[in-house]
Amino acid sequence: MARVVSPHELQPHLSQLISAKKQIGPLTIDLTVQKVFKMKKGGKVDFGGSEWEEAQWVPLPPVKLQASDAYGWWELAGDTYLVAFNETLQFGENQIGFLQPHPRLISSGATLIPMWVQKMDKSFRATLLVARNGIHIKENARIAQLLVVEMDNPIF
Repeated sequence: MARVVSPHELQPHLSQLISAKKQIGPLTIDLTVQKVFKMKKGGKVDFGGSEWEEAQWVPLPPVKLQASDAYGWWELAGDTYLVAFNETLQFGENQIGFLQPHPRLISSGATLIPMWVQKMDKSFRATLLVARNGIHIKENARIAQLLVVEMDNPIF
């Protein structure tokens, strides 16, 4: 059996929340974008892994629309990107997270590839897909939701 872990129960294990009041929901935690990366060079994948090469990614700087703005924007064309989040989470024993796109991200013309998450530290990245018409994303925007599940038996 499994149970959905309350985000309030996870809060002591979360770091770098922008606003717990806005990010902690009844079932999910909203995650905010910290960095956006664009692919510089594609990688390689082979059967055995001896020729595997990771793709090369470069960070894109956000741009402030006015000098007085506290935060900048990423103006993203239709393409594939990686995103890093502000938040980190120390998962408990037998816990795993499911990352999904925030509904507002989808209705704005982009999505994240949903995935199971076993580790969510500062090295964690998710794939962002932007439709051909592009999207503007502000620094610290809520773009993902994380649902955490706890299994009765060890999962790893």
